[in-house]
Amino acid sequence: MKTILITGSTGFLGSNFIQQNSHNFSHIIGLTRGKEKKEKNVTFINIDIGNYLANEKVLMKYNPNIILHFAFDHSYISNNEFIKSLILAANKVHFKGTFVLISSISVLKINRGRLTFKYNSYYDPYCSTKRSVDRYFRKAKTTFNKQIVYPTIVYGRGGNWNRFIEKCV
Repeated sequence: MKTILITGSTGFLGSNFIQQNSHNFSHIIGLTRGKEKKEKNVTFINIDIGNYLANEKVLMKYNPNIILHFAFDHSYISNNEFIKSLILAANKVHFKGTFVLISSISVLKINRGRLTFKYNSYYDPYCSTKRSVDRYFRKAKTTFNKQIVYPTIVYGRGGNWNRFIEKCV
């Protein structure tokens, strides 16, 4: 079984992913701004994911097979810093697993009623921030495999995002 590192582990998506999938992993490392604690095979670590040295330390200690990036700063200030810091730390420790970025289908362009893998041009802060993070992630030179997941629903219960992410991971 694998070790997975999850950012935003106590947020809506991260906590639900852990609840639904904890049995699929030998160890889950949940990065959080909240309290540190350990529950069964889940270790929650209080960390600033914008600090690449802190990320590097965690990656070296736990050596995950998968990084699953759910975290999102809804003030729209730190999201680019988060992704840059995580990628830098993963490269520094020569991470060889898969890094999965959870984005949103709302950043993609719809052309003639069909979804494309080109970005839309909406200027709302959410789409703009997600596009910026996606672009950086796509272009970054890495030592690891990268995958972006575009869930159709990111808030509230319902939808099939959990099963979709499960297949990707």
